[in-house]
Parts: sequence; C-alpha cells; structure tokens
Amino acid sequence: MHLIDSHCHLADSRFDEDLATVLVRSRQAGVTQWVVPVAQQCEWEKLADLLRREAGILAAYGIHPWYAGSFEPDTLERLSLHIKAHRKQTVAVGECGLDFSAGKADVRTQLCWLRAQFDLAEQYQLPLILHAHKSLDILLAELKNRPSLRGVVHGFSGSQQQAERLMEMNFYCGIGTGVTWPNRQRLRDVVAQLPLSAILVESDAPDQPVFAMRGLRNEPAALVSVVEEVARLQGVSADEVAIAVNANAKELFQ
Repeated sequence: MHLIDSHCHLADSRFDEDLATVLVRSRQAGVTQWVVPVAQQCEWEKLADLLRREAGILAAYGIHPWYAGSFEPDTLERLSLHIKAHRKQTVAVGECGLDFSAGKADVRTQLCWLRAQFDLAEQYQLPLILHAHKSLDILLAELKNRPSLRGVVHGFSGSQQQAERLMEMNFYCGIGTGVTWPNRQRLRDVVAQLPLSAILVESDAPDQPVFAMRGLRNEPAALVSVVEEVARLQGVSADEVAIAVNANAKELFQ
C-alpha cells in the first residue's frame, strides 16, 4: 500500500527534533508523499527549506483564517511572490478558509482574505486547501460564485448534503483521523456513503491523532488507520481505498 497524505503540517515546530525519523516511520507504513500546507508567513521559508532537504513533500502556501486579523496589508502580495518563486514545487493555495469559532477575526476580514486567495488560485491555476469551522454553508456559497475553482475541504465534518454540494463543485472531502473515533458517528455515517471518487485522506499531523493514539502527537504513518477505517465503513478492501484516494490526490495536486 502506497499513500499520499493530503494534509499534514511537517513544518510544525513539534517535528523540529525528529522529522527525519517521523518520515522514516511514514515511509515504512507506506505513506510516501505529503502535502504540506503552511498558513502564515513565518512558515513559508521553513517549508521551502524542507523541500530542498526531503523528497516527497508537496508544498501549499496560504493565509489561515486563524491569523487573518494579524496580517499586514502587503502580506497577500508577498504570498503571491512566494508562490511565483516556488511555482514548480507548489501544488495548492492554502491552508485558507473560514473559521467562526470564538476569538477569531471578524467575518468580513476573513472573507476578504479568502476571496483574495481565490484570486491567487485562479491566477496560478492551483487548487485550494480549505479550512471550514462553523462556516461550511457560507464557504459553499462563496465557492458557488467561483465555478472555476477546485480543491479540497480538509478535515471534512459536514453533512451528506454538504458533501454532495462539494462534489458538484469539483471539491473533494478531506477525511481525516476523526473517522476512527467512535463518538464521531455522523462523520462515519457520511463516509460510509461517500463515493471513493470524492475522498482524499489526511493525517493533519501533528494534531488530530487516531482514536487508538489519543493524547499523543499524531504522525503521517497514522494515515493507514484512516484508510483501513474508510474501507471497513464502505465494505471494501483497504487496497481499493488506497488506489482510489491516491488517484484523487494525483488528479488534484500533480
């Protein structure tokens, strides 16, 4: 089994001391490529350095809604120039999106940054890696106005109806480790009904561990557990899931 982790944060400081070992474990588990989104300017050069040192890393650069209230006015221009300078190694714009949980930037500010990154995705003909928390319906409305866009909603936790709307707009559902948690029954029910052609799999490491490793740092190797659980819920083999989700990731990112 060979897998592409469609969303993991290898530039996170929690991997600074042992990233090489983490990637060895990942490769041993069959996870051999990693889409790595970075979400604020201080991480952009760090990811560019990782690209020079490690094979198999695919880069995505963006402005995360968590930090939308703290960016300088010229941040977007700098993001565009950074993508242009690293275009051959950049597979997506993101992580960007909307997050309406308490304490985040106001809706207007978040929408401004999101729409600007929609423009970048169109300019560079790149897919989007989208974050949606308490905001998926509004995000769907924004996407409806931009039919040329494509991408993935990472960490998908929405309804069957929302998943179908994403599919209609050429967006994938990023299914992560939440599917392994018994208390995430709605997600598990939705995943059981999703066509494999609509799914990407992700670890979101170092966050969001699988249920069996709860409380510990997550790693990309855990992606195998996600694939196995998707297969169990759908009543197919893990190899069938792996083949399908890899094809989806290659179609979107390569």
